[in-house]
Amino acid sequence: MNYLTKFKLIDKIAYVLGGSGFIGTEIAFALNELGAKVIILDTNFNKKFRKYKNIEFEKFDIVKQSKSESHLNKL
Repeated sequence: MNYLTKFKLIDKIAYVLGGSGFIGTEIAFALNELGAKVIILDTNFNKKFRKYKNIEFEKFDIVKQSKSESHLNKL
């Protein structure tokens, strides 16, 4: 199925928690191809994202849950 013909995410922001992992990276790339500005929330930066202008990285650790909600509200 060609998802590019089904819907577009232009002018949308997509947050990908754990976006530097194997699955998260592919999800981030797919969302970027659909036109979304992608914000990766992870503890480690993946160098593959450097060449994409609509993909940003934000250091985020879900284990520290007490800070998670306030951190997401700031984004």
